[in-house]
Amino acid sequence: MNLLLDEHLPKAVAATLRHLRAGTDAVHIADWRGGRWLSEDDPVLLQGLWQERRVLASYDRATLPGHLAERIAQGRNHAGVIFVDQERFPANRIGDMARALAKLLAAYPRNRDWINRIVTLTK
Repeated sequence: MNLLLDEHLPKAVAATLRHLRAGTDAVHIADWRGGRWLSEDDPVLLQGLWQERRVLASYDRATLPGHLAERIAQGRNHAGVIFVDQERFPANRIGDMARALAKLLAAYPRNRDWINRIVTLTK
C-alpha cells in the first residue's frame, strides 16, 4: 500500500503509520521524490499519484474535491484520496491519526482497492 501525506499533515504520521502497519509505504510530500512535488498544483499532483498508484491523505476539502470531480468527468482515474477530518484529527494528534489510517488501510489493503475511492477519515 502506497500513501502520500500532503504538506498540511505532520511528517511524523508517515513514520508512525509505517511502524503500525508493516508493508505500508507511507511518505510525506516533503520527502517524496526529493520534495519536488511540494509546489505542484493539485491536478499535476493527482496525475503523479495516479502514475505511481499512491493514495493521497489530505485535509484539503477546499480545492481538492473540485479537481477530483474534474478528473472523473474527463474519464481519468485517480489513485484514491483520504480526506482527514481536521477537527477530529488536528495536527497534534499524530498517534490517533496514524492508528485511524492504519485501520482504514487494513480494510482496503491493496492499491487497486483505492482506484477512484474517496474516503473521509473520521474515526
